[in-house]
Amino acid sequence: GIMQLLEIYQQENEWRKAAEILQPLIDEEPLNPELQRQQAFFYLRAGDARKARDRFKALVAANPKDERVRFFLAESLNDLEEYAEAEKLYRQLLTETPDDAELLASFGLSLIGQKKWDEASATFNKLLARGDAPDHLGALARTQLANIDLEKGNYEAAIETAKSIFTFRDKPNTQAINIALQAQKKQNKKPEDALA
Repeated sequence: GIMQLLEIYQQENEWRKAAEILQPLIDEEPLNPELQRQQAFFYLRAGDARKARDRFKALVAANPKDERVRFFLAESLNDLEEYAEAEKLYRQLLTETPDDAELLASFGLSLIGQKKWDEASATFNKLLARGDAPDHLGALARTQLANIDLEKGNYEAAIETAKSIFTFRDKPNTQAINIALQAQKKQNKKPEDALA
């Protein structure tokens, strides 16, 4: 029963229900880290970063070598804007797997959250340099590079990069389109604005 429900909740993106339905199983098998990891992941997907963080922290304490759990802990810290602690984890993970596309994407977003534009840009460029990154991560990287150019006032570059990614998998990429529109607005300053 529980397993079938779990599958339905996951298909319907009912992540919180999926997390809660695991609790009785975890109570029965408190030493099964796989169930706890799954539950923490569901909480992260449900947007309950605090519950996810607390569970991932306990799992890391029990098994500091588990890379996936450390990655998800970094993601939950990121969601809580606990950037310093997240960054420490990302840097450790990157010494172990410097070319992991998912890791680079997540770290890049964390750096953007901290307005560390140059390092974020280097991180996304490293992801693109791999050449074999999954296409959704490539699209994310290009969109964020356009975003960084916008933030730094490089409006031409922002528009050029954003244009290259206006559509993704035949759907409009609204973030890229908004970046280009904002950059164009910034360029068409009225003379009095420029003087001010």
